[in-house]
Amino acid sequence: MLRNVKYQGTYLYNREDGKKKSQRVLLEKYDEVRNEGAIPAIVTKSTFDKVQSILDCRTQCRPNLNTHSEYILTGKLYCAKCGSTMSGTANCGGRNKTRIRTYACPNHSSRRGNVCDTKAINSLYLESAVKSAITEAINAYVRDKDNLASIVRQAKSSYREQINSTSRRIASLRDNVSHLLNKAASTTSALLSTRYEQEANEAILAEQHHTEKLADLNAKVAEIDVLIDASKEALIFTADALFASDSITRELVDLYINRIEIDDANDKITVKFKNM
Repeated sequence: MLRNVKYQGTYLYNREDGKKKSQRVLLEKYDEVRNEGAIPAIVTKSTFDKVQSILDCRTQCRPNLNTHSEYILTGKLYCAKCGSTMSGTANCGGRNKTRIRTYACPNHSSRRGNVCDTKAINSLYLESAVKSAITEAINAYVRDKDNLASIVRQAKSSYREQINSTSRRIASLRDNVSHLLNKAASTTSALLSTRYEQEANEAILAEQHHTEKLADLNAKVAEIDVLIDASKEALIFTADALFASDSITRELVDLYINRIEIDDANDKITVKFKNM
């Protein structure tokens, strides 16, 4: 309703967003025709333009419908003063009306009487701080000797299971190739002989594929040993490497974070981890 240009006295023909009706002819390339002053204006053009600017700003600041992915700390963030769960919100600010995402305490609002004085916190600043805390915790865990030994054992155990399974598959394929070639040699039917040879060739190709896979698995086990012998500095993760996407970030937050408390009075962010 507030977008209707008729309020400022303009009549618009052949609107680009107009619906096609059976009794109405629209040009192929929507050539809009604006007739200024065609009808009496209810509001001035300057007032109408101001309303459009406000509406445009609201559109830009409208939160993403998928707020769970946009605000990765949703469900983990609490106000240290009143204990309420803080949630994501967006507002326009600055000269260019830039969209700014924040996390805010619901009790710090006029609707709830401003019973809490914890101010909204910039989402980029808070999420960066939490990512740094998670990165430090993961690096500390990995660089611990006991934890590192456990990680190595688990990795080697997984690879050895795959190595054993692949080795058994190679042995089975070799037996099958030998069996098929014997059948091809002993049959008197040229048609059957050709079919057995084709099946044997397919089995040979499968054996080659699994042989390459086995070599790759053995190389990975050797890489683990080399990695352990190398400097521990090689085991340091960076935030950019860990948090490559919003989905991975959300998974890491859910995996490691129990809760995050915002103490606005003391300018403090407390990240409480789950038992790692």
